[in-house]
Amino acid sequence: MNDKDKIQIHIEKGKFYFSSKKYKEAIKEFKQALEHDSENSEILYSLAVSYETSSDYDLAKETYQKVLFLDPEHELARSHLEKLLER
Repeated sequence: MNDKDKIQIHIEKGKFYFSSKKYKEAIKEFKQALEHDSENSEILYSLAVSYETSSDYDLAKETYQKVLFLDPEHELARSHLEKLLER
């Protein structure tokens, strides 16, 4: 199995856990996907949303900032970050 396949499996597992409200497990899967592709803004975005949903606002902010560093046009990340900064 190549890295691309491994990444996709971790992403799909992460999405499944997130939709099942198992945020710790989702975070673990997204982190494992990032081990194979550390500059993937979409994986980082999913990780940030998972942090935010599990009330880990500091890590969510930090991760949204990483998304925007890699992809300054990522409007969803910008929107989430702005809301968190207003807290």
